[in-house]
Amino acid sequence: MSHPKQSIVIVTDSTSDLPEADAHELGISVVPAVLTVEEQTLVDGVGISREELYQRMPDLSKPVTTAAPSPAAFAEVYERVLSEGAKQIVSIHVSSKLSGMLNVVNQAAADFKERVHLVDSEQVSLGIAFQAKEAALQAVRGASLSAVIDAAHHARENIKLIAFVNTLEYLRRGGRVSWLSAGLGSILQIKLLLEIVNGLVEQLDRVRTRKKALESLLAHARSWGPLKRLGIPHAAAPEAAFAVADELRSVSEHPPVIVDVTPVIGAHVGPGAVGIVGMRT
Repeated sequence: MSHPKQSIVIVTDSTSDLPEADAHELGISVVPAVLTVEEQTLVDGVGISREELYQRMPDLSKPVTTAAPSPAAFAEVYERVLSEGAKQIVSIHVSSKLSGMLNVVNQAAADFKERVHLVDSEQVSLGIAFQAKEAALQAVRGASLSAVIDAAHHARENIKLIAFVNTLEYLRRGGRVSWLSAGLGSILQIKLLLEIVNGLVEQLDRVRTRKKALESLLAHARSWGPLKRLGIPHAAAPEAAFAVADELRSVSEHPPVIVDVTPVIGAHVGPGAVGIVGMRT
């Protein structure tokens, strides 16, 4: 729900992994994505827990598939936000190079003309959330529309996201990473570090063990220098996530945000994945 007298409101989607407390505090509306598990279509956050999904994934007969919400789902949220008193909406979403989400959002926004403004985060998970938070902080303070959008863009230019996936099998199944071919063979047993570059998933490093992967992840993150925000998204790997957060806590102005990623992301990275999201000042 938007804050009283707040004329600009931020909308994002559940792939942002934005903590519920942050959404409430900053008046950010989150539209849930959709996933299909064994022919059953579920709204993100309803019908299956993150823990249950990760337990079931290795034994599922068909890969979990994901989809953007319908244009009507976004339109419903826009209508509600505007009816509550907002004059403008800034809608910030998952990278357009990894998802069709922004195409759907654009369809919904067309009916609202100049009242809805779209931002391609060129990110996933907390890489989106940090942009939404920076924009929302400006909106809550009563900043102009251009200042709110500039805050999102500034955050986008200063965010880095790297991740270690425990297995490439789920990324390969999902087909979202073009350079992962079906004939990888033994490379599926190698631990890869990935990064988001200009909205795409790229290979950052390659090691043979989980321990070395986490060490490499930390070394890369330390090279970023002082951070304003630090996030540790993970897929059913809380111990590793908290250990990474403890190692990097001192380099961030704000306390680290640790989240178990939405199943919509978890379906692609698989159980055991750990990421680091840093936003420089």
